[in-house]
Amino acid sequence: MVTRARTQYYRSRYRAFTEWGAGACVHGPLRLRGPGRIVVGAGTVFGPGSGSIHAAGPGTVRIGAGCHLNHVDIAASDNVTIGNGVQVRDRLRIAGAGRVTLGDGCDIASLEIVATGDVTIGDGTKVVEHARLQGGDHITIGESCKVNELDISAAGDVSIGSAVRVRSKLYIGGKGRVVIGDRCVFELASGTVLNAAEPTATVRVGAECGINGLDVYAGDDVTIGDRCMVGECSMVTTDFHSTRRDRWAGQAVKRGPITVGANVWLADRTVITKNVSIGDNSVVSIGTIVREDVPANVIVSSHHQRIVKELPHDP
Repeated sequence: MVTRARTQYYRSRYRAFTEWGAGACVHGPLRLRGPGRIVVGAGTVFGPGSGSIHAAGPGTVRIGAGCHLNHVDIAASDNVTIGNGVQVRDRLRIAGAGRVTLGDGCDIASLEIVATGDVTIGDGTKVVEHARLQGGDHITIGESCKVNELDISAAGDVSIGSAVRVRSKLYIGGKGRVVIGDRCVFELASGTVLNAAEPTATVRVGAECGINGLDVYAGDDVTIGDRCMVGECSMVTTDFHSTRRDRWAGQAVKRGPITVGANVWLADRTVITKNVSIGDNSVVSIGTIVREDVPANVIVSSHHQRIVKELPHDP
């Protein structure tokens, strides 16, 4: 059933159920291929060059009322729901076997979701440039987030809190769980990498943190407390290889979790190694390598200036 649709080009191969809401307007190509069910809400406008929607199998594609879409490519073997008032000015691509839900009032410039599990984006979320979500499990993005570039290719749960700002690039991957607290800000052009490498590992970033180029590889848990300031910092929970000479014989590798307390400042070019805890309010100065626990309320540095050698006298 097609109701009051005004199109320049329209093609449908559906033998199942297709329904368009009243007042729909298509400027440019639109292709629908089935079998499957598609419901497009009232008042939806598909802009120039709109792509195809392909619901394969028993899946349902539903685009909420009042949406303004420009360039659409949806292929679903399971449910896809886009809330009311969504505006996509150039590119929305959703594919995969899983339920994908975008909340009402979203404002998206470019979004790509490849999901084999649930993906939920809260009301009012704004994707300024590009977001790519490829989840093997559950991805949740809170309300009022603003994203410049987000790339999620994780096999475990990913939870991003409300009012999170990604002003550069944020990459989330691995088999474990990643949790980002409310009102965090991610900056720096080179981006941030959060990799929960093992299924049992959790990477947790507390609320109201300022992250400026963090790189995490977590075979064990990595926890960053609330209100932390993090510069270009590397956190690694494993040595990767044994330090023994017979490391090729499969010797045990040292590893352990990393815990950073609340209100900690990690300056640029710092490295936090395995099995280390940093207490609340402490500061790790620029270029420091942290190999052992740091108590609360201190400033720590691993590069104190000292003379290591006297130059020889001229002959």
